[in-house]
Amino acid sequence: MFLATLDSQKAFDMVHYMILVEKLFYELPADIWRVVQDLYSNMSSKIKWNSHLSKQGHRYNIHPEKSTLIKTERIKSSKQQHPLEEKPIKEDQQTTHLGIIKASKNETKLNIQEHISVASRTLYTLIPVGLNGQEGLNPITAYKIYQAYVVPRLLYGLEVLSLNATKMSDLKQFHLKTLRCFQSLPIRTSSAAVHMLLGALPIEAELHKDS
Repeated sequence: MFLATLDSQKAFDMVHYMILVEKLFYELPADIWRVVQDLYSNMSSKIKWNSHLSKQGHRYNIHPEKSTLIKTERIKSSKQQHPLEEKPIKEDQQTTHLGIIKASKNETKLNIQEHISVASRTLYTLIPVGLNGQEGLNPITAYKIYQAYVVPRLLYGLEVLSLNATKMSDLKQFHLKTLRCFQSLPIRTSSAAVHMLLGALPIEAELHKDS
């Protein structure tokens, strides 16, 4: 069995024309802008093929070079190609689709590692505003910023994956370490105290909010 991730080609054909006209308003003389606006007013576009007209929104193609096939089962390698518009779709061990890593194995682990990396980079960018524990913002304010900007990046898309206690351990460790840093607490501080002092939710609860 294969999982196919498809990438649309020429997505700009789907742009709302009136949004473009609005942007032109600030760049063109008024009389020229009215001419452009009249050209697009009450306009519709369709594709005619074999005496049939396409439905609205069907003006795009699938990009074969940016689409990927992932093997989801352990099967013997096959030399059979899967063409799309006469071009073969490449086969790979993993790819990223809508921000989620799709892989033939260790998919959940790869996603968790990548999300923790993204969340860490986001934290580092927020250090200048005071998310640095000691001599920074007060813990409650730091937690609110963390909850608004870092947690969504940490948990994005993970609700669709199968997560057990073992797989959640890395997320839990990152979450607790960050909350301890905000409060300048020792590493031996119990997780219950770390959450209660801030009124913070465990990472499992944060994940369930998005489910």
